[in-house]
Amino acid sequence: MGRSLPSTPPCFTLNKRETVVGRNQANIMPVEQVSGEPKTGDQRAAFAHNIVLISPLPSEEDQLSAKMLLAVPVSLRDGRKMSVSVLGTPNRIAGIGCTLPDIRVTPEKGPCFTTIESGWINRGSDHMLSVLRMTFDPNIDYLRFPQGIMSFSYFDEKDTAEFKMRLAFKGSGPQINPSLVESTFRLTANGPLETILALLAEGMSERIPEHYRFLSLYKVIELENPTTSAAFHDRLQPVVNAMGTTSKLARNLLPALRVRVAHALAKGAEAPGLTAQDRDCIHTLIPAMINAIFDDLGPAHGVKIQRSAPGA
Repeated sequence: MGRSLPSTPPCFTLNKRETVVGRNQANIMPVEQVSGEPKTGDQRAAFAHNIVLISPLPSEEDQLSAKMLLAVPVSLRDGRKMSVSVLGTPNRIAGIGCTLPDIRVTPEKGPCFTTIESGWINRGSDHMLSVLRMTFDPNIDYLRFPQGIMSFSYFDEKDTAEFKMRLAFKGSGPQINPSLVESTFRLTANGPLETILALLAEGMSERIPEHYRFLSLYKVIELENPTTSAAFHDRLQPVVNAMGTTSKLARNLLPALRVRVAHALAKGAEAPGLTAQDRDCIHTLIPAMINAIFDDLGPAHGVKIQRSAPGA
């Protein structure tokens, strides 16, 4: 275990929400950014903070005025505690924060969350959003872009999240490719691909809870592989092995997860019928399922299915 970093100005990384790991500046850019030169390698940050932005993007005045309004501790499966917070002003919420202790630092001098840690962060943020919809504003939502939900992350010695980054819109955003839209519509309308694309779109949408996204993707696999779905699941075995949290074969794990999602009264049910480990598995499996499905669609239907690259 590496030692905690010495106290330094925080170093920010702007993230794509799907994995919380990596850089994706999309349509927003830091206007003002605190610099720092912390050491990397085997060192770890005392605390890492991930702030998911709330729509609409706060004005510069609101960003300067944003404070932590509340924080709720959450016990994690590895014994650590995560803090889920709300940042903004009493009348304007700017972001939902998740703070984790003892996080590895990337070579780019930003926090490096594992896939499991990303799942905890996403789940904590999503639950706080649901609570805010019930208790504050039913229409409150994340700041969304075609590239996904955006957040920024940084580390420092403090265990309380702060809205330290200054953000502003830049440019006009991604442009539609009319020929791609037209050709895809023509090739997929009034046929089996129309249903497949509807399910796949639900599986890719971050507006839908992950357990329902998983169900949509599972249905695509069933429809596309009616007699060989187990063989398709076998292709996801390396992803399951990399989780390190289950010894099940993928061909047994995916059907079991599907049953637990679909039946809320399953044995040992939490919500919705899933354990914390199940939810971590689903979070990890979704991107792999999407990639595998896209790899198969073109050859199976004799068409070229093109996805726009994130950030395009």
